[in-house]
Amino acid sequence: MMKAHMSTVQAGDFELRYYKTTQPSADGSMTFHGVYVAKCSGEHIIEQADSGPIGEDSRQVDTVIHSLAENTVTPMVLYEVLDELLSMGQA
Repeated sequence: MMKAHMSTVQAGDFELRYYKTTQPSADGSMTFHGVYVAKCSGEHIIEQADSGPIGEDSRQVDTVIHSLAENTVTPMVLYEVLDELLSMGQA
C-alpha cells in the first residue's frame, strides 16, 4: 500500500495528517483508494486509522479527504464519519 500526503490541519496542540492510500487489486487489474489519518505531536503518531479501500475513483476519495480535513475528523471517529458519508452517497 502506498500513502500520499494530502492535507495537514492544526488541531490545538496536535496535527491531523490526511493521506490517500492506493492499493492494487489482487490480480493488478484495478487500483483502490482509501484514507489514512494520523493524529501527531511533532513526529510522534498518537492515534491513527486506515479506512482500507473505499473506492476506485481517485477524485472521489480526494473529495472525501478534503471534507474530512475541513471538518477536522480525527482517527478516533474516521470509521463513523466515512460510514455516514458512504450512506449519503458522498464517497
